[in-house]
Amino acid sequence: MATKRAAFFHPESPLPFILYFLAYLSVLIRVLLRTPKEGTVHEIVYGLLALFLALSIVQPAISRRWPAWIHIHLALLSAVICTLLLTEPRLDYYALLFISLSIVAVQYLPLGADVK
Repeated sequence: MATKRAAFFHPESPLPFILYFLAYLSVLIRVLLRTPKEGTVHEIVYGLLALFLALSIVQPAISRRWPAWIHIHLALLSAVICTLLLTEPRLDYYALLFISLSIVAVQYLPLGADVK
């Protein structure tokens, strides 16, 4: 039985795009607004957040030309997020970036692409 994808996740809908970057912006703003009392964030965090953004921007264009890219994209961004979670000081709000990955997975992976 074929399942229809909800209109919310239609590829032309701007809502997933907005939610994706809203999660990213919330993490970026939280990193930038850290007080000195909370400790300093290493430069690697800014680099990893920039890498996350760069991969996020090129993902739609590459996925249209090479559909298998989505799996590599999800693996790379998962590795970036896990690396962020392991940087000192350990900050739990990096896990919010997994919301963005979930949106990409629902929007771009074909239906039935789950683990069986």
